[in-house]
Formats: sequence, C-alpha cells, structure tokens
Amino acid sequence: WHSDELDCDIACVISNHQDLRSMVEWHDIPYYHVPVDPKDKEPAFAEVSRLVGHHQADVVVLARYMQILPPQLCREYAHQVINIHHSFLPSFVGA
Repeated sequence: WHSDELDCDIACVISNHQDLRSMVEWHDIPYYHVPVDPKDKEPAFAEVSRLVGHHQADVVVLARYMQILPPQLCREYAHQVINIHHSFLPSFVGA
C-alpha cells in the first residue's frame, strides 16, 4: 500500500488492541480501539459495524482479531471479509 504495490486506500484500522496505534496514526490512517468484553461482545460488534459503514469500506480484513464474528455481521458484510490466520496452518489451528 505505502510503496504503491497494493492499489487501495486504507479507510481505517479498527482493533481490539492498542499495540499499533502510533504506527497507524503515523501513516495518517484513522485508528479506533474497540475493546471486546468477553461477557458482552455485542456492543463492540455494533461499533465495528458502525465504523465500517461510516468509512464506507469495501473490504474488511481481519488480522489477529481472534473473535468469532456474529451471524449478523457476517450477513452484513458477506463476500467482503478476508480473515488472515496468524499462525502456520494446519499445524496450529487454534480453538
């Protein structure tokens, strides 16, 4: 993206981690920290949906997200989500 090897615009970064905020903001990309409460995930998913809609993103890329998207969000963004698995498959499949 930054080296023009990827023809796209990054609308925003939405993360449940704060780790990369400074790097993302250094590139002038809007960064949103949306923590996920394990006891009530719905508010976080609603905020993610709102932010994706607000930024009119065409594609959602999940990288190190580690949350299972609810059916409503899957329907809303059907055929627009890319999930990047963060480990070597099939050796480390996770849960």
